[in-house]
Amino acid sequence: YWLLGTTDTEWDLDRAHPAASAADIDYLLAQANQSLATPLSRDDVVAENPEGADMVPFIQRVLEEKIQAANRTLKTEGFGEKQ
Repeated sequence: YWLLGTTDTEWDLDRAHPAASAADIDYLLAQANQSLATPLSRDDVVAENPEGADMVPFIQRVLEEKIQAANRTLKTEGFGEKQ
């Protein structure tokens, strides 16, 4: 996962709960795609400002999900079992 941001869009609402506009997302994708061999699309966007301004809980949750998925794969394929 990558974290992309920020934009210079003015935010006049609650600063504790900022959100990305559709225009912000399109802008960030366009900027990233200038440097990527495989372009990103809206389908690649996992979350638009998850958990408000605090990204730590989101990142922890994503990492935990990835670890659990890897563990399930290892168990399914028989890795880690005593022979």
